[in-house]
Amino acid sequence: MISLEAEETYDRMAKGTAWQEQAMFQGRKAFFLFCFFLFVFSRKVTTPEKKNASSSSFAEMVSKALLVCLFFLSLSHRSNSLGTESTTAPSLEGCGRVLAIHLPGAPSHLNLMLTVSKRLYERGHHVLLLLEQNDYGTSASMLQKAGIPVLAYDTGYTEKEWREGARSLRFSGSTSSMMTGFQVWGAQTDMILRNESLIQSIREFAPSLVLGDFTFLASTALSQVLSVPQVALSCAPLADPPHSNILSFPNPLSTVPQFGSNLTLPMTASDKVWNIFTWAKTGVFFKKVIGEVFQPVLRSHGLSMRAPTAVIVNTDWSLDWPRSLPPHVKYIGPLLASAVPEDKAALAAPFGGQPFVVASLGTLAALSATEYRTVARGLSMLSPVKVLWKVSSDDLPEGLSIRNLKEVASENVEIVERFAQNEILAGRGALGFFTHGGINSIYEAAFHGVPIVALPLIGDQLDNVNKAISKGFAERVGLPLSPENVFGPLQKILNNPVYKTNAQKLSFALQNKYLSPLDEAAAAIESVIKDQR
Repeated sequence: MISLEAEETYDRMAKGTAWQEQAMFQGRKAFFLFCFFLFVFSRKVTTPEKKNASSSSFAEMVSKALLVCLFFLSLSHRSNSLGTESTTAPSLEGCGRVLAIHLPGAPSHLNLMLTVSKRLYERGHHVLLLLEQNDYGTSASMLQKAGIPVLAYDTGYTEKEWREGARSLRFSGSTSSMMTGFQVWGAQTDMILRNESLIQSIREFAPSLVLGDFTFLASTALSQVLSVPQVALSCAPLADPPHSNILSFPNPLSTVPQFGSNLTLPMTASDKVWNIFTWAKTGVFFKKVIGEVFQPVLRSHGLSMRAPTAVIVNTDWSLDWPRSLPPHVKYIGPLLASAVPEDKAALAAPFGGQPFVVASLGTLAALSATEYRTVARGLSMLSPVKVLWKVSSDDLPEGLSIRNLKEVASENVEIVERFAQNEILAGRGALGFFTHGGINSIYEAAFHGVPIVALPLIGDQLDNVNKAISKGFAERVGLPLSPENVFGPLQKILNNPVYKTNAQKLSFALQNKYLSPLDEAAAAIESVIKDQR
C-alpha cells in the first residue's frame, strides 16, 4: 500500500512550494513600490537648477538603478521558469502523477529508474514505484535513500528464480534460454494484470503517466488499462532490429551494426553481408518473442502491442552509431555518471593514492566457479599493479566464497563486497577498468577518462563494448576465457597511452554538456504530461 508518510511529504512539499511562490511575489511587489516612491521623492526634492547642473540627484540615480535591476531580475525569473534547464520544480498546476515500473531482477535498471523518479519528485511531481517483492527486499536501503513511495507485489517467484531467469540471457546461451527469460517477464505481467487488489491500488493513485522500463511488457499493458500515455525508459542503448521495428524508425543495414552482430564501424563488404544475416536472424527471434510471449499475454486481457508516446534512451551520441531518429525518441545520457567532489574522490582513492585497476563484473555476472578463479589468476598477473575487485557474495555461484577467491588471487588483488563505483573511477590513480560492459559502467569510465577492458556476458553488453572499442578507449577479453586472455588486454591499455588519451576526449565531451541529462529527461517526461492537459 502507498505510504501515508510519503503522501504527507507530497502535501508538505506542495504547500511549501506554493508559500515560496507567494512570498517571492509579495517581496518583488514591495521592492518595486519602494523603488517607485524613492524615484518620485527624489524628483520632488530636486530643484530645476540642480537638474540642469547634473542629470539627477543621488537618490534619483539609486532609484533608477534599483528599478533597472528589478526589471532584469523579473526577466531572469521568467526565463528560468520557462526554460527546460531550470532545476526548480514546476508550478503546482503542471505537476503530474507518475507510475514508475521497474523491470524485475535487474538492480542496475532499478538504480536508473530511481534516479529519474527522484528527480521528478524533486521537481514537484507525485511518483509511485511499482516493484516486485524480491527487489523490494534486496534494495531496501536504496529505496529509503531515494524516498520514493513503493507499491510492492508478489509473483510467487523466489529471488533465485529471478536471477536465473535474468542470467539465461547470457550470450553463450541458446535462443531457447533467451526465450525463457522473456517468458518469465511475460508471466510476471500476466500476474500483475490478474491481481485485482494491486490494480485497484494503482487506480487509487490515479496516475497521469506510466514511466516504464522499455523491456518490461507490464509498462505497455498498464498504460492501456489506465488509459494514460507511456514514456519508456531504455536503460540500454537502442538495439536493432527490435527497437527500430517497434518504434518505426530507419535501420540502414549498411551503416548500423545490428544487435548481436559483433561488428563495429566502418564495415567491410563481408561485414555488411554478416550484418544482413544477423538482422534477419535477430528479427525472426524477436518476432517470435512478440508472437509467442507478448501478444498472447496482452490479448488475454483485451490489450494489444503499442509503441510508447516517448522513449528516453540512456545514451549519448558520443558513444553510439550515427543514425536518424524520430522526435519522440530522445538520447538523454549518461544519467548516472556524474562529477565527484574532490574530497569524495580523495576518500575513494585506495592503496594510499597508488595507481590501480578497478574491477567489477556487475550484479548479474553469469560466471561459473572455474571462470571466477580464472579471472582472479588473470588479475593477479598484473602484479605489482594493484587491483580493487568488487565481488558480492550474492553473485557467486554455489561452492564458491569470497574467502576461496582470495586464496586464488595474489596479494596485489584486494577483493571487496561493495564500493562507490563512480567515486572510485573519479578518484586518484584509476589506471583502467575491468568490467562486464554494462552501459552505466562504460559511461562512468568514459565520464572520468578511464580506459576499459570488458568481458561482455549478457544482454546489450557485447554491443556496448564494440562501441567503446570503436572510440579507441577499450579492449575486449578473448574467448575461451583464460588468465592470459584477461591479462593481455589489461596490459595493453595500461602500456599504450592512446587509450587514456581517447578516454579523456570522451570525458571532455560528456562533462561539458549544455544541460544536465537528468533535468533533460525530466523535461521530456513533463512535456508528455503537459500534452495531455
